[in-house]
Amino acid sequence: MHLTNPIGCGPYKFSRRVDGQFDEFVAFDDYFGGKPKIDRVIFKSWLATNVATAQIESGELDLMLGVSQADAARLQKNPKVKIISTPAAAAYQLSINTFRVTDKRVRQAMAYALNRKAILQSVFDGQGQLKECCLLNDWVIPPDQKFREYDVAKAKQLLADAKWDTNRTLSILFPTGYRQTDVLLPIVQQQLAEVGIKTKQDPQDAATYQKKLLTDRDWDIFFTQGANMLPDPGSFTLWECKSGATPASGWFYCDDTWADLWKRGRTTTDLAVRTKTYMEIQRIFHEEQPTVNIVVPSTIYAINARLEGFIPTANPTSVFWVVHNWSLK
Repeated sequence: MHLTNPIGCGPYKFSRRVDGQFDEFVAFDDYFGGKPKIDRVIFKSWLATNVATAQIESGELDLMLGVSQADAARLQKNPKVKIISTPAAAAYQLSINTFRVTDKRVRQAMAYALNRKAILQSVFDGQGQLKECCLLNDWVIPPDQKFREYDVAKAKQLLADAKWDTNRTLSILFPTGYRQTDVLLPIVQQQLAEVGIKTKQDPQDAATYQKKLLTDRDWDIFFTQGANMLPDPGSFTLWECKSGATPASGWFYCDDTWADLWKRGRTTTDLAVRTKTYMEIQRIFHEEQPTVNIVVPSTIYAINARLEGFIPTANPTSVFWVVHNWSLK
């Protein structure tokens, strides 16, 4: 989407943007699905979690996406706030710059180094799932794929085989105020350090974060919540690129075989062929480990009690498909 003059066909028209703060949209009266019931919608981008929580409590926000378990427990006591939970479609991840961490054994070692079962129980109160990168659709996961269980000895052996320099320090880029950062990252850093991988945090404001991540590509690892969560993985063309191309994926991974598989999967109408093709893609993901999934948590929403017509979805960014039917009482 063009960020200053976007073109769309939805129920709302772009009005204005203030970088790092918010995007404003106004109702499109001639929308084919009917005139939206709310005249104006403001999206507050990269809002710090503590600020968003305070604003949902005060009534300044009507909807908060991606609420933590701890915040949900507190907000549930507020009669003006409703908490809605649904199985998630995205994982908290360490996405690794494969241009810098080139040996897949190092990336695999990171997966073995994290005690993800313990993290799920202690940080997320058991509300979520454990799945390897990067396709989360159950029907495309190879039945023989094994989850990389917590194994310090295995991680250390992989690093030794890769001749990893234990004096090297990797940066972890993330936007300030990002949810779960203050809880998850110290645990992740400690567990990586125990096998010989040093890391340092690189928190940045929203604008600088996006510049370092997408423009400068100045990072080793970035902490995020994402994955291919579409009903058909082939619809997500961002990850499809051939060797030598300019990669659009977060970890900059490109491969000819990989690109051909993506194209085959999204162009065939034979479900059996598509399933087999996506399983091959998932096998490449599992082998190359460009991203380490930490936890796939439940998706929790906090909504102002005055908001009506809201329907939760596994992917928080998909809830707006019926935004024209929302209303404020």
